[in-house]
Amino acid sequence: MAKLRSAARLIDVPEWNALDPQIPKSIWWLSSADFVGIRVVRSLAEPTNAPASSTASSEQ
Repeated sequence: MAKLRSAARLIDVPEWNALDPQIPKSIWWLSSADFVGIRVVRSLAEPTNAPASSTASSEQ
């Protein structure tokens, strides 16, 4: 479980982008990486208890 935290992430290595044909090199896509990663994103504010459908209907 200790490895499942943000502090346990790998530091970016420039060689991971060595084969990236894009100029400038992408910071989001690692064309030379031999692993799969995920990005976890969460809101800083705690969500309200309002149903999601009320937000969707107000956008129409």
